[in-house]
Amino acid sequence: MLKTKKGGFIAAVTALTVLGASMASAEIVQEGNIRISFHGNLSPQRLPRKELAPVSVQMGAKIKTVDGEKPPRLSKITLDINSHGVIDATGLHTCPFSKLRNASAASARKVCGDAEVGHGNVTTRIGFPGQGEFSANGPLLAFNAKEKGKQAIFAYVDSSGKFSTTFVI
Repeated sequence: MLKTKKGGFIAAVTALTVLGASMASAEIVQEGNIRISFHGNLSPQRLPRKELAPVSVQMGAKIKTVDGEKPPRLSKITLDINSHGVIDATGLHTCPFSKLRNASAASARKVCGDAEVGHGNVTTRIGFPGQGEFSANGPLLAFNAKEKGKQAIFAYVDSSGKFSTTFVI
């Protein structure tokens, strides 16, 4: 589920299932003026029916408005797995938020590399009042973590361009 800063919900992007074959899917969801295109892939092609097996998940999304206006600021992303899926972090290292805050991508990997569970790329639009908008592109690194005693993943995003910035969500 995606939640915009204004409190509106953009629901049911896509539910990934782990029931059998490899899955590649694409879906476009529109609510009012907001359109989200989401794609995902799950591998391997065959999974056992009665025991757990590791899988690789790839996903991506684009958020746009139908009329070309600036979309509302995204404040939360929740990805759910179905009842047959299990996230098992047993034995994986964790990375505390404090080690990622104000780190470069290279230093984030240096101090938390043992906890890295994924990576990708992010392009965002950044705007400041009276200065217009510009694109920022950079790596996304996913680190296994604990937040308030619960299993979590910190997504570290380091963007470059006219204004370099780092986010950890």
